[in-house]
Amino acid sequence: MRHPYRCFFHLKRLAAASATAVLCITGQSHGNDQTDSAGMAAARARFQHLSVSVDTTGHDTMTLHTLDSAQIIQPVFRQVLQGNQTMVSVNPRCSVDSVTIFVRHSYSQCDTLARLSSPPYSALWDFSSLPDQDQIHLQFGYKLHTPGGKTIISKALPHNWAIDRTRHRSRKTYHCRQTLTPDTIIVDGSPDEWKKFRRGRIGNAGSFAFTWTNAALYFAAWIRDDTITTSDFIEVNLDPYLTGTSLSDDRHRSIRFGPASRSYCFIAHPGSDSTMYVQCDSLAALLGEGMQWRVSRNDTGYTLEAMLPFYALSDLDFPSLRTGLDVCCKTKAPVSGKNFYSWAGCSEYNRYNPSEWGVLVLHQAMLPLKLTIFISGALFGIFCLVIVAKIVYHFIRSERIEELEHRGISKELEQLQEYIDQNIAVPGLSPESAARSLGMREDDITALLRSELDCDFGLFVDNRRIARAKRDLWNFSLPIETVAANAGFRTPDAMKETFRRYLHTDPERYRLQATEMAAEDADSEPQTKETPNEDSPSQSDIPS
Repeated sequence: MRHPYRCFFHLKRLAAASATAVLCITGQSHGNDQTDSAGMAAARARFQHLSVSVDTTGHDTMTLHTLDSAQIIQPVFRQVLQGNQTMVSVNPRCSVDSVTIFVRHSYSQCDTLARLSSPPYSALWDFSSLPDQDQIHLQFGYKLHTPGGKTIISKALPHNWAIDRTRHRSRKTYHCRQTLTPDTIIVDGSPDEWKKFRRGRIGNAGSFAFTWTNAALYFAAWIRDDTITTSDFIEVNLDPYLTGTSLSDDRHRSIRFGPASRSYCFIAHPGSDSTMYVQCDSLAALLGEGMQWRVSRNDTGYTLEAMLPFYALSDLDFPSLRTGLDVCCKTKAPVSGKNFYSWAGCSEYNRYNPSEWGVLVLHQAMLPLKLTIFISGALFGIFCLVIVAKIVYHFIRSERIEELEHRGISKELEQLQEYIDQNIAVPGLSPESAARSLGMREDDITALLRSELDCDFGLFVDNRRIARAKRDLWNFSLPIETVAANAGFRTPDAMKETFRRYLHTDPERYRLQATEMAAEDADSEPQTKETPNEDSPSQSDIPS
């Protein structure tokens, strides 16, 4: 086993070389008159909670901060805790007199679980009273008390554990329209060009809006804040692959903008060891080169505009049309009793949990054209359906006409037929006139036709007019006008329309076919005439 004095300088060099946080500082200011030293001081103050602060007073004469002097074996790395309790176990890698196990949570609170003088170095942690914690705010740690009186304290260990009891994605959805004129959006902190875009609410603190082009995602926010300090911020959390996991990784982005400080980017970036997470300087360089953002203050707060290049947000060749999203902000002056707000409804200590974020939906600018094509296609489909319905309707009615000519009828119906045949030349035949002449009620006539022929009075009259016209058309000496008048049609065109509707032909063609058949019959040997093809007119078509 390695002696603590011998490994001291090795551990010191290792701690200096390894990264302990996942904060990537882009080094880009918002353009206000503030010095770099002020921004860096604000950053150090804001993220000071990442370094574990544990009481080291007592008999210790030297305190070391290392990462590999012991191993937290339970809970395992990258584990999402559920329920209300978990066992915390530490395996020291050097000689120790005792081990203190602690947990940091809720931004700055630290629970000391136990100080154990003999293995197993395990303690039960009850977190039933705590809200869910993301991987940055939940950190397990240890203090190793060596035989030589030295104390070895673990450094901050974020991005290894999280508490997520619900695993419920927010139902919030923000629909973002593409802009075809990106030149009209100038990142200057002015909200004038954002009036036409849809806004989302960040609690009671303000609102935001998005738009996008093929190269970048544009963001604007309007925040109400009476007292703007270096601790105020707006964060845009993005999940380009829509993973919805409880632990974020190198596929997720959390970009922070400070109205009185700089911009920062959080990313969990895996190193050579899959259990370690180091700084991602490459992303900081990409955002520093391509990102633009500006803040403008007003009487009620401030306005922020930003342009985020897609190549720094993911490795996708083209942005995904559905992206995980949350927009949250923190203000110094409380509004409605609190100073943290989230669009997706995340809590302050669980805002880096992608499974709690909503969805950003990117809509392409071709939507109006697609909508026009869709409406045109729908109208064309309706038109085709109407045409088909009319064809089917007329086909059914024509079939009924043929059926009526050969169906047997009752005595009452025979009387009605004789009345219509006697008055067929009258254009205005109606159920009322037929009922008066036959001494029947109009309802009785309608019921008679419906029960025996399954038709109405108009279809029955059309059937008798067509039968009379077909008989007269065999008299080749009668003009078409006379045939129409004898059958009760007001004009020859009305007769032609009725023929086309029911028989799919016209009177002239019907007479022509009848003439050809008569000529063929005259040239052939005398024989009993058979019923011709149902598509051709014949003497059998003439009603008796």
